[in-house]
Formats: sequence, structure tokens, C-alpha cells
Amino acid sequence: MSDPVAGPVPIPPPPPAPGPVTRLFIGRDGLRGFWSVVLFAVVLVAAVFLVAVVGVGAAMVLGANPRFFFLIGAMSPAVVAVGSYRS
Repeated sequence: MSDPVAGPVPIPPPPPAPGPVTRLFIGRDGLRGFWSVVLFAVVLVAAVFLVAVVGVGAAMVLGANPRFFFLIGAMSPAVVAVGSYRS
């Protein structure tokens, strides 16, 4: 049985149109492809950085020399060739 006192259910207003920033990031199928790639790259770089920091920290806790980790970048082919020539 229906309630004679209750009137019709009001219809909510339509949602507002998306702004220009929302249209820049969100397409009709969700997040736009370019931003998905950018987000993936940011997460990947953050994960590699985190693993490197944790790895160096763990190695230092286990007794490795912290200067060794900064000297690895100085091992160019020229440095290796000169170092092996002197030996």
C-alpha cells in the first residue's frame, strides 16, 4: 500500500560539468594513457630509490664501508684501464 501523505521523490540535480583540469587528466574511459605512463614511471623511480636506500643502509649495518657505494660511479672504462695498467 502506498502512503497517501508522501509526495513524489525529488530528482537530484545533475552533477556539475568537469572542469578543464579534470578533462586534462580524466577521459571518458578513466585516467588518460599519458598520465598512466607518467604515474608508472614515478612509482618505478621511487621503488628503485627505496630499494637502493634500503640496500645501502642494510649493507652499512652489516659492516660495509659507506665510501665504497659512492666510488662505484667513478669506475669508468678509463679508470679501470689505468688501474689495470699500473698493477
